[in-house]
Amino acid sequence: MNKTNIATVIVTDIVGYSKLTGKNQELALELLAEHDKIILNYINHYDGKVLVNRGDGFVAMFKNHSNAILCSVEIQVNIQKRNKFNVKNRKFNVRIGAHTGKYSKDKNDYYGECIDVASQLEPLAPSSGLLISEELNSLIEYDCNIYTREYSEIF
Repeated sequence: MNKTNIATVIVTDIVGYSKLTGKNQELALELLAEHDKIILNYINHYDGKVLVNRGDGFVAMFKNHSNAILCSVEIQVNIQKRNKFNVKNRKFNVRIGAHTGKYSKDKNDYYGECIDVASQLEPLAPSSGLLISEELNSLIEYDCNIYTREYSEIF
């Protein structure tokens, strides 16, 4: 049975991971393990639910839109802190796209607007950045003491 709901989804991706795996598979796997530990720690901390592990990124859902944004910011801040203490070839960056919208669940499968739009925003986000939809921005405008700025019209 299908049921339509509203949630905020973040989609993460390691920038340049495919290229790194071609150069040094062992290093790529080590960095992926560090990445997963950071991402999963904050998703769990902010009561998110991992819907999909995409290999070098995750699709995660949050019932609370503020938690999705705070989680995303914490991820980026902590990856940048981590990068400061590593040599160049051990650094990695993550892009995050986020959107609030409708989704449906059919058994264990999730699908819908919030997932589709967040997935479209992720590759457009700047490296080490977070790109959120206009809908999500309007929800957090006065929330969490988070400052946002207009990126540009994308679609």
